[in-house]
Amino acid sequence: MLKFGLLGMSEGNGHPYSWSAIFNGYNPNYMKNCPFPGIHDYLSEKKFPDDAIKEAAVTHIWTQEMEISNHIAKASNIKNIVKSPEEMIGKVDAVLLARDDHENHFRHSEAFIKGGVPIYIDKPIAANRCKAVRILNSELSQGQIFTCSPLKYAKEFSVGEREIETLGEIKSIHAIVMKSWDKYSIHVLDPILNIIGFDQTIKSVRTTKANGTVNVVYLTNKNILINITVIEAATYLPFKITILGTNNLLELEMKDTFDAFKSSLQKFINIIKKREPPITHKEILKTVEFIEMGI
Repeated sequence: MLKFGLLGMSEGNGHPYSWSAIFNGYNPNYMKNCPFPGIHDYLSEKKFPDDAIKEAAVTHIWTQEMEISNHIAKASNIKNIVKSPEEMIGKVDAVLLARDDHENHFRHSEAFIKGGVPIYIDKPIAANRCKAVRILNSELSQGQIFTCSPLKYAKEFSVGEREIETLGEIKSIHAIVMKSWDKYSIHVLDPILNIIGFDQTIKSVRTTKANGTVNVVYLTNKNILINITVIEAATYLPFKITILGTNNLLELEMKDTFDAFKSSLQKFINIIKKREPPITHKEILKTVEFIEMGI
């Protein structure tokens, strides 16, 4: 049984609650008061401990406020609250950095990386290539840092070779996300690049912003037009990707948030236990490049 430490939380991000519950189960009396009601809704549809990840548990938590730490710990059955992140070193096998304030990722992860602790850094690792390279190059061993959008492993965005063949030549991809480009575009960029390949380079990019809507259009080296729209005022929109080919189109919509999170957390465990190879720096940096070019 692996022991995980959790670092949280950042504004608007409920991952400290949900990720911990995927391992530990949850206390409905406290989870129903979680500031993100959607988390309680989808957790209540699952059966615990049957649907939990059983190879690890979140045993320690730190957040910037003791009151927040206490509530997450009670809601997600975390036994130990620490007063500083560094207290976890030597007590946990890995760390979940469940904050999406990417500008602070290096500061929050540095001590653990230097200590050789495997770490899952919430998406995106950074919003520009230079900062991402700085973090990745601090690894003490290959695969010590795991980072991606959980939607990269969503079953709804898993497209087989047969489905790709029915499309013919892919000409255009459309996607829509909510809230902010720098934090949320990765939720469609990672799955898109997972489908069409991380060997894509950007021939041109055009970004427009008006009335709280950001629209970014890329043309890649394979002459695929990728069009992503962000509705900043939206509090909830389903993540949708439409792939248009010369013979057909494919419409994908992510519906099972729990499964996507669980799949990415299981991937992290598999890498720690050497069952699967780590995500390459090339893949991570390619997504960051698309984010930066969109900005």
